[in-house]
Amino acid sequence: MEVQPINYAPAVAFHQQRRVQRLVAAALVVVACAAFGARCGPAAWSRVKLLYWQGRAMRYTAPTDQKECVSVAAWLRFGELAAPPGPREQPVLFLHERFNSRGESRLVAVEGGRVNSTAGANGQALTVWATVFQPGGVFSSPVELSSKSSALEAGESPPGVRWVAGQPDQLDGSHFTICYECGGKQHVIDGWLHDNDTVTLEPRR
Repeated sequence: MEVQPINYAPAVAFHQQRRVQRLVAAALVVVACAAFGARCGPAAWSRVKLLYWQGRAMRYTAPTDQKECVSVAAWLRFGELAAPPGPREQPVLFLHERFNSRGESRLVAVEGGRVNSTAGANGQALTVWATVFQPGGVFSSPVELSSKSSALEAGESPPGVRWVAGQPDQLDGSHFTICYECGGKQHVIDGWLHDNDTVTLEPRR
């Protein structure tokens, strides 16, 4: 009886084994990343969007010849992400980064410009809101430090007020100006960021 030789399968080469091991390891990494993304992805993406719109808001400067103040997309998107449901639906009179005397960066926004039904000592008053945020970072969220309304005298019963885009002071990091036209005259409001993270608005005499 003739004995037939047994044909064994060829041995798997060492480099082929390493290749299989790498493929298995890569598959495990993909599964782990998918699980991590499903858990943390939405939060991470929200933080990326928040920091993007925060940066846009802190760098925002309206053209000096812009005669009408309108809603600003950067402020709206930032507000929706940082402090839902978002900022009040008012024209943005000023929006930019400002600094206190300690050199701490703050996002300052002034909104409003609504004529108050109650007249001031010299005529109608304008209601505006100043909001100050401590900017967020990769591992920290923005913090609203103050939000305060102010009534500013607008002059002698104007038929309407037309705002001019506010501008940051390039020489004083805490100062900014907002202009408006009323009764055929131009007026200036000076704004200052203080160390207690509040904003003072004063009509220039």
